[in-house]
Amino acid sequence: MLCKIAIGVLWSVLLLIYAFIANFIPRGIVKLMKKYAKNISSDNRGSGEYTLPLGTIEIFSFALSIVLGVVAFIGVWLGVRTLNRWKTKDRGEGPTEACAINIFLTGNLLSVLMGVLGGLFFKWLSNLWAIADILKISY
Repeated sequence: MLCKIAIGVLWSVLLLIYAFIANFIPRGIVKLMKKYAKNISSDNRGSGEYTLPLGTIEIFSFALSIVLGVVAFIGVWLGVRTLNRWKTKDRGEGPTEACAINIFLTGNLLSVLMGVLGGLFFKWLSNLWAIADILKISY
């Protein structure tokens, strides 16, 4: 029993580490896109001070939803984010340039991609552990 708890904790820690590391890919690409976007105003670039923890949590939750088989969560989350972005755009508080919206959508797509890839990998890994448990292989 203790071994299964230890494996669960290890699995969760590894998934969180993956989400933290995988977050740097979309962050880096979006940062480059913002740097070279000439027609986006400086006030629409955002400070980015919360992107690392929020992006890590987002990728972790996407991967976890794949592992748990609750894939609809990804669609609901993206819908909420997009509606919020659309709402701020209509009020005139958010970016109105097509370039800024494209950067936003690209960042979302990359986050989903990293989350799905991590989720598929960890689902495969958990299936390996389940097979090892069935065969009584020491791990």
